[in-house]
Amino acid sequence: MPDQITTAMQQQFADNFRLVAQQLETEIRSWVTVETDIKLKKYMDYVGVAGEPEQQVALVQDLNLDEMPHSRRVVIAYPYVKGVPVPKAAVARVIADPTNPYMLALKATFERFLQKTAFLAAIGTSITAATDLLTESTIALADYPTEGANQQKIVESDTVGMTASKLILALERFNLNERANSEKVLWLGPKQVTNLLEDPDVTGPDEEALRLLRTGKVQNEMFWGFQTRMANNLPKTDNIRSCMAWCKEGVGLGLNQEYEGEIQPRYDKINLKQLVGTMDFGCTRLAETDVFEIQCYEAT
Repeated sequence: MPDQITTAMQQQFADNFRLVAQQLETEIRSWVTVETDIKLKKYMDYVGVAGEPEQQVALVQDLNLDEMPHSRRVVIAYPYVKGVPVPKAAVARVIADPTNPYMLALKATFERFLQKTAFLAAIGTSITAATDLLTESTIALADYPTEGANQQKIVESDTVGMTASKLILALERFNLNERANSEKVLWLGPKQVTNLLEDPDVTGPDEEALRLLRTGKVQNEMFWGFQTRMANNLPKTDNIRSCMAWCKEGVGLGLNQEYEGEIQPRYDKINLKQLVGTMDFGCTRLAETDVFEIQCYEAT
């Protein structure tokens, strides 16, 4: 009987480990523009909306041609590699079961790093290329408020944290940029969810928003026009966490090689092999009007 209990506990632990590893898979791929087989470097295009048509006032008249507004960004697929040791006794299970804990955990490591890379690219410096593909320059998000700028970033100057007013301002920027009908995702950290729970503008008039926050499922619900997701690896500098919202068309993911895993021998170690994962990818921001950064104070 004790042996059966021990075996059952081990099996339950294994099942839970698999479940946790699967939950570590990132949803980032569903919220970016993906291009595959980009080799080392690729130019990704973002096409905007053309200007208004002109009225024809004569049977024969000149046609004014306006170039379609678009941006062209550089994405570089960097090679990444990660290895983990596998005891010899576990090698047979690793080979026999493609969903074994080692494989899932290593794959999840790459997916989480891909998500982190996308976050940094979304709010970082993007490399834009001229149509001749020869002239490249950098472009960054503009702070809010800045006169004459796109105003795609709220800079935290105090210890406010995440507030409803910041989300309303972000939504306003998307609406002003004519992105009201686009699917928008809002990435929040755990502390920012807590900030919203404590914000009277959220917990007061909007009972539906309060219900979503109380259930703990804010990461999977619509919240003031955003599909909300929670992430633990949003960029943080000192006490400032960078949350962000974007449209799917505004962030690009370039894949040269999808994740691959293999088992390799370790001749320098007794009874040990290693599981090695490799992947080539890169991320970039495709359009400033489709990305909004919300800086929030978060004590260490």
